[in-house]
Amino acid sequence: MPAANRAGSAGSVPPSWRHHSSGVGGPSCHSADLSQKRYTSQTGPDFTRRWTAPAPAAPSFWHRTCGRLRRAADSCTKIYRFRHALLASPTRQAVAVKWGNREYASRQRRPASPPPRRGGGRAGCPGVRPAAAAARPSCGSPMTATHATTTSAAGAAEAPGKPFGRPFWMLNSIEMFERLAYFGIRSVVPLYIMQATEPGGLHLTAVHKGWIYMWWAILQSWLPMFTGGIADRYGYKRVLVGAISANVLGYLMMAAFHNYFGFFAGILVLATGTAFFKPALQGSIAQNLSKENSSVGWGVFYWVVNVGAVMAPVFATIILGKPHSEEGWRNLFIASAAYTACNLLLLLTFTDVPSGADKTESLKRVFARTVENIWYYWFRGGTLHPVRGPLGIITSIVGVVIIVGFSAYWHVGLFLFLAGAHIATWLEGGQFQWQLRLPAFLAIMSCFWMMMYQLWDLHPNFITDWVDSSAAAESLKGSLGIWWEYGDRGLLQVPQQILLNLNAALIVAIVIPVSWAAAKMRTLSAMLVGMSVATLGIVVAGLTQSGWILLLGIVFFSLGEMWTGPKKNEYLGLIAPPGKKGLYLGYVNIPVGIGVGFGSMIAGLVYDNYGEKATLALKDLAANPALVGKAAQAADWSDALDDVATRLGINRDDAFELAQQRLGVSADAAAETLRRYYMADAGQIVNLAYLHLIENDPDLALKARLGLMQDISSRVQDLEKTAHKAAHPEKPKDGADSEGAAAEVGDPARGAEKQAEEESARRRSATAAAADLRQVAARIEADDMSIDALHLPRYVGKLADWTEKKRSEVFDLVRDQVNDGREENNKIDDEAIIDDLWRRYGQDAQVVNNLALEYLAQATLLLSEAVAQDVADALHDAEGEFDDPVKEIEELTGIDRTRSFRSLAAARGASDDQIDAALAQVTVAGGDGDDRLFAYLAARPHIRFQAVARRDWSRDVALLEVMIEGDIDAKKLAEAKIDDKSLWDVTVGALLAMFQEQKAQTFYQRLAEKQDLIQAALAEKDWTRAPEQARRLLRWSVPEARTQMAIEIANSPLSTTQLLWDKYHPQYKVWLPFAAIGVLAAIALAIFGQLAKRWADMNA
Repeated sequence: MPAANRAGSAGSVPPSWRHHSSGVGGPSCHSADLSQKRYTSQTGPDFTRRWTAPAPAAPSFWHRTCGRLRRAADSCTKIYRFRHALLASPTRQAVAVKWGNREYASRQRRPASPPPRRGGGRAGCPGVRPAAAAARPSCGSPMTATHATTTSAAGAAEAPGKPFGRPFWMLNSIEMFERLAYFGIRSVVPLYIMQATEPGGLHLTAVHKGWIYMWWAILQSWLPMFTGGIADRYGYKRVLVGAISANVLGYLMMAAFHNYFGFFAGILVLATGTAFFKPALQGSIAQNLSKENSSVGWGVFYWVVNVGAVMAPVFATIILGKPHSEEGWRNLFIASAAYTACNLLLLLTFTDVPSGADKTESLKRVFARTVENIWYYWFRGGTLHPVRGPLGIITSIVGVVIIVGFSAYWHVGLFLFLAGAHIATWLEGGQFQWQLRLPAFLAIMSCFWMMMYQLWDLHPNFITDWVDSSAAAESLKGSLGIWWEYGDRGLLQVPQQILLNLNAALIVAIVIPVSWAAAKMRTLSAMLVGMSVATLGIVVAGLTQSGWILLLGIVFFSLGEMWTGPKKNEYLGLIAPPGKKGLYLGYVNIPVGIGVGFGSMIAGLVYDNYGEKATLALKDLAANPALVGKAAQAADWSDALDDVATRLGINRDDAFELAQQRLGVSADAAAETLRRYYMADAGQIVNLAYLHLIENDPDLALKARLGLMQDISSRVQDLEKTAHKAAHPEKPKDGADSEGAAAEVGDPARGAEKQAEEESARRRSATAAAADLRQVAARIEADDMSIDALHLPRYVGKLADWTEKKRSEVFDLVRDQVNDGREENNKIDDEAIIDDLWRRYGQDAQVVNNLALEYLAQATLLLSEAVAQDVADALHDAEGEFDDPVKEIEELTGIDRTRSFRSLAAARGASDDQIDAALAQVTVAGGDGDDRLFAYLAARPHIRFQAVARRDWSRDVALLEVMIEGDIDAKKLAEAKIDDKSLWDVTVGALLAMFQEQKAQTFYQRLAEKQDLIQAALAEKDWTRAPEQARRLLRWSVPEARTQMAIEIANSPLSTTQLLWDKYHPQYKVWLPFAAIGVLAAIALAIFGQLAKRWADMNA
């Protein structure tokens, strides 16, 4: 996350107590009503309105060094945006009263207009000479009334230099846990939302992700402009409890709902909770700091935030595991909820501090005053009308929602937005005046944020799709496991969140020296340098496939971020008129919401069309009809068997007979061959698991019956329509059909007679079938049919919808069914469960027919030829080019985004002759050609690693024992290292020992808990001596194994990735538009900086 936002997506940096150009206290430029009040700056002398600087003493070396360090700390502190200053109006009143400035407090709601220029000074700075005004950045800077927001009533009475109290460190701990949870999710959730190859992910599109991120950013950035006042009104602790509870609920919703709407709702709850959390927490910290220790206090707080940002991706990588899984993602969300829930315990030790706000003020009045404060820049006297103001604001918001969410009615949204703005600015007294200079600056920053946030929000997907960090991963493989993983190209890769974590690490390491260097420059000039360097970083990181060059781009980007982030907050503080510093610092949220929100939506559209590898693979298939058939043949059809029959144009019940003809053997031999082919196939095992689950669960059996009845009803309706059409055929137009029928038989009369007979036969067949189905439905409704009689195996493709159980969880449910009530040491292993499923259901004719359907799709050319013909016909009808190739290829081939890249890689894989030549070089003990396939694949490191990592070996100890015992080298390694323990193992073991009783374990039960040792031991195994074990480990069918071997021999994932990169140029189409936005923002800022030299109130 950006340096300026590391503590949250919105907020304001606490104002400094020192003059930024000289490091000493400067004269205040308060309005006339403060002219008789005396103040003391942190480092400067007392002064009144007619302040005269004392003669400077010659500073010592020690004083000069301390001054430099203080200025560096000030610049560093400004990175954190102090959100509480936004709604500091009630707090400023209370603290101003504390400081004896009652007149100032009474005028805060409607400050007096700036006095006219006097003595050459600028407006609002009476008595300041032009030379004096030019010598400092802003006459209203930091020494304004908003300094009260960083000083508590208790802190004001503290002696200078008093150390921080326990509440301060407790609040820092709360922030640490909150950031640990937040950044742990934010660093990896782009993969969960839309990465097509992500195991256990949602597999949404980039457009869905852009929509989610847009509302996430808008809520989290703009809501704090309103929630800060609520925190002041109702108390910080009370609001913190509600905000933390909302965050916990948001994380739990993400864990519980594995779908678009449930996850989106969880994100909105999380964003809302964070929007309440930040103002309340920062207000509490501000009230626990005094003016003497505020600079160091905020620096410590900012440091804690960034340390949390560095640690979070590391913890997320550990929790997700390798490879990722749906269970890993669920554990990550639950872990984030647990981190956040710890804050509720910490709050029990926290005594709330008074905010100084009026506790009798209504929520409506808090909201109205907040809107007035936000819009006060454009007011000249007057306030929002109690009716017209809210009505106009609501109308404008509705207009924005229509523009964003319903683009077809953008003109209606634009009208509502303009009408609402006009109504809202119709004030009660006073007048509204347009001021374009500050909005221009905010628009420039919005463009910069639009580019800047893509490093964290878009680059995770881009890195996973395109960047090759194998060189870095190979050098790190011997170290901690979190530094590497296997990608979809079969190569070791550094996880994207670890690569991008360099950004946070650099901020922690060098933000102080960078801020110190930036402090020596004019504010706008430093921001221009930062924008330019950050844009260069985006270009370098986006236009490369090299992991090392990507890291170089991240370095450039981080330097630019550290140069720009602090300065934008500092600039707004410096140009703020007297009494409006908190208001101006609150404006920093506006460009964040606009830039990040709309930037996310644009990024979604761009990446969905031009950048995602899965989408480009579908486009490439659409452009190469010759490859489409081979790609379809390589897909897994176990969950779409009905689709296979439809595409082949055969009756589903005829599949086994057709497969028998292809195999050229007897019926019994064909059935046995099919069972052997698919005995270890994960998809077919899940199909059998559905049957077992329904048979042994009455509730699921009832759901299956109801689903079958609905399916039968739908089929009856279709048959009745067919019979009706056959009974009432449409009359041929212009005799075309009649002539065709006559041509077939050579006689018009006989042709018409034959057509009538065919229609009659079709009608009778449809009517009879409909009658049979009605009888079946009646028997099901009367509960007169057993589960076996329902022939559920022919409906396996629909059982997921009928039972509302996902395919990924069915086998786990069966395991729970089988082991229900058994002792821990008497539970049945997974392989034994699988063998039992085949014994119980493998002989069923419909199950064998299912195997035949997948065999026809994968092991013959029937499906390949049919799909290729369908695509060729569709291309001919579309005149050689699809209007929407992605959508149409999915419909024509059944290959969606999740399978597109592997299918294209398989289509570009090795030929059958090359596969046979490679297999001829593999010698197995007592096996056939199929066994050689699995022995070859199990010896491939990345394939074996993924297969081993996907297993929970504590549930498959028997297979583990067989594999280790069967190889001397593997067993020797396991025995030698079984007692080795890492620091992580020791820590986890100690925690588990606290909550559960330790039981005696066998050697292989202990080994089952050591995933890394299992990987190392099986890497030593000679798989040519145990091909059957390799088959069980990999869980592929024979046709799928052959497809994977074609991929391995040709190394097609790597070559296909390079082909798509060179052909479609995603690096240019995705990143150059955002780089152009960054360049335009830098040019605009340069122009603004030059114009600002002419504007005394904007020059800083």
